[in-house]
Amino acid sequence: MCTLAPKPFLFIGILLASSHETAAQIVRGEVVDSLTETTLDGARVILIDREERPVDSTQTDSRGLFQFRAMAGEYRLRTKVESYTTSTFPTFYLKNNEVIQFRLLLPKLTRQGTAGVAGVVASGSGQPISNATVLVSTAERPLRTDPAGRFRVLNLPPGSTSVTVRAIGFESRLIDLVLREDHVVTLPAETFLLLSVVTELDPIVVEGTAARTRRPLAEFWKRRAQAHGHFITRSEFMQEGNPQTATDVLKRMSILSDRQGLVLRRTAGRGGSARCAPLIFLDGIFLGSASRADIDTAVPLADLEAVEAYTSTASMPLEFNRTGATCGVIAFWTR
Repeated sequence: MCTLAPKPFLFIGILLASSHETAAQIVRGEVVDSLTETTLDGARVILIDREERPVDSTQTDSRGLFQFRAMAGEYRLRTKVESYTTSTFPTFYLKNNEVIQFRLLLPKLTRQGTAGVAGVVASGSGQPISNATVLVSTAERPLRTDPAGRFRVLNLPPGSTSVTVRAIGFESRLIDLVLREDHVVTLPAETFLLLSVVTELDPIVVEGTAARTRRPLAEFWKRRAQAHGHFITRSEFMQEGNPQTATDVLKRMSILSDRQGLVLRRTAGRGGSARCAPLIFLDGIFLGSASRADIDTAVPLADLEAVEAYTSTASMPLEFNRTGATCGVIAFWTR
């Protein structure tokens, strides 16, 4: 048995065992309260790759246990549990034919939203990089640097977190840090000096008709094949009548409740139409709640290519599952 040495003031997973019992790579373990050591059921556990992209997610069972099957490679584990600090654990490498087991220790939240982090993103020569993407693992959403390359993220829970910075033409960089209550960490200027990446390609000539399928629509078709939500394409809704607006398309999907306003059927009983409107996404970008968005103006029918909707977070893809998603999600995709 071996353990991962914890960083100061940082609760991390403990590597309990590693074996070669099966030909499949498996990551499993349990999530427990760091103080009482009682297991936590219903905890969301996310497996993320070295680029901070979610690979898979699950919830712990009644015994606090979870399990993933994954390809060999570098991974991290992230946990999200109500009343506990959202925690991202150190990187580990999953080898071929390996089974790794963790014990993830989570501290309870004492005060939320009292910490922060600030910094500057620049090139190796010191020139500020504007519009770089900054992703703080415990923040609700990513943000962009200002024209001076600066960023500042507030209202974060105290505890362990990670900051990932990406910019077009530069290598990405990730750091781990611990946030303290009532304190904003200002990172040293050299923390995010990014090295440029220049790839010179030989000239090529391409002839033919460009494929219309973009990657977001490829993901749409992949999710539709799994049949966990409600889906419709332009060819389908144009064949079923003469819709005039995006709202007409939603009515043809038979997902709206009889309540006044844009409310999904299975969520209509959760507090009334005004208080339980679904979240709206356009080409993967979060627009806000349907109660505050003019759907027919934001999504002209002439531009609409496909729609997917989810009435339950149980079947909702991770990229759409955010605060407020219990009222459902509608994702519009344009041509």
